[in-house]
Formats: sequence, structure tokens, C-alpha cells
Amino acid sequence: MQDVGCFYLLDADAFHCLRSLDAFRRFSDSDVRIRLVLTEYVARHELSVLVADVDRLVSLGFLEVKPVSSRDEDYRRLQKEVDKGEAEAIAWALKQARSDRPFFISNDKKALKTAINNRIAGGDVFDMMIHLMDANALSEETAREILAVWEDKRQQRGRPADFTTFQSSVAQRRAKRRLHAT
Repeated sequence: MQDVGCFYLLDADAFHCLRSLDAFRRFSDSDVRIRLVLTEYVARHELSVLVADVDRLVSLGFLEVKPVSSRDEDYRRLQKEVDKGEAEAIAWALKQARSDRPFFISNDKKALKTAINNRIAGGDVFDMMIHLMDANALSEETAREILAVWEDKRQQRGRPADFTTFQSSVAQRRAKRRLHAT
């Protein structure tokens, strides 16, 4: 298994979305290592009803859960701007060396803006899928299968407002380079 920098920090909504799309099972089939991180508050409180899923992914080495002190200065500052889970995630990312920071994945626009303003690269679940395809960690066919439910506008499982069809939406996002780098 090769490591090409597919490293993502998920908030609770992104985890829910990926879980409902059955993406974790598909990610585990990849020949490229995909690292996923949740912070402890997100894993143990916001996702408490999914503790068995979180623990299973941790035991498989597919997911890491990272603690953040409630006394952390960045966490306390960020908590004034975004929800507790997102504040903890962004604070954790800020403690990582810039070259080792994960992409922050959230469907919450305010949380993404806060992350980007704090020099944490980020995007939504669709941006993550495009990044995985571009890194050859996920084939276009597999990504299309995972996101097939989004072709039905009534299905909202993390579906971005600008999603029309898979092919045209991928082209639009790639043109915009939506996974904001820092």
C-alpha cells in the first residue's frame, strides 16, 4: 500500500455523509493508504450513536482518534467562531507541522471558511472524492458508484448544492480547484 498524501480530518457531518454513502468500505479497497482522523469530541460525543463503527474503523487502522485539550488556546479561540467539534478539529490541525496537515473535510461552510482562514486546507465530501481520484486512490468508476445517489436530487446525503451530474460537477470542481490549499 502506498502513501501519497491522502490524509483527511473529518467533522461529524462528513463522517455521517461518508458512512451513509458506504464510502469507508470502498476506501478500504484502495491500494493507496487513505488516512482519516477524527478528534475525540467528534468521535466520542457527536458520533456517540456510531461508536461501534468508529471503533471498528480504528481497530482496522483506517481511522485515528486524536485528543485536544479543552485548555488549548486555539481551541478556545475557535470555539467562539464554530461549533465545538469543528473548533477541536481545526485546533488539532493547527498543531501539526504545515507539511503534515490533513485536509479538513466538512459540509459546513462556516467551518470550512474558518479552517481556510487559519491556513488549514479544506473542502467538502465531493472535493475529497475528487482529490482521491486525482491521487489515484479511488477510480472514477468507484467514485461515481459511491456518489450515484446524488444523481437523485431528493437524496441529500451530503449532496452539494452545485451538484448536477457526476461528470459535469467533477469538471466544474476541478476547474475551480475547490479543495482549497494553503
